[in-house]
Amino acid sequence: MIVGKTIMTYREALILVSSGDWAVATDGVQWMLCKRKKDGTWRPLSFVHSTKTVLAGCMREKGTPPKDMAVLLAALPDRFVEAAPAPVAAGYSDFDDGAVPIQRPS
Repeated sequence: MIVGKTIMTYREALILVSSGDWAVATDGVQWMLCKRKKDGTWRPLSFVHSTKTVLAGCMREKGTPPKDMAVLLAALPDRFVEAAPAPVAAGYSDFDDGAVPIQRPS
């Protein structure tokens, strides 16, 4: 299980829980259902700001195996707002092809 790794798409994100090739990450605004690519990086497939029930529907739609789905959902509260962390600090991205440093203005 990978937890706490900083990743990014158009904004930085933090993996909350992973199981197999599936993970739920957050950017502080929403949950992001992610799937590991062949090169080991994560690709976000669905974005959910509401409830675990909606996230579960996205998992079924995207083909998350039932075992992985159970692990991911068990680690989350019923609603995103109940556990929304602050937006993630600067780090490295592994969503794209390789790690890319995130630059912050001084």
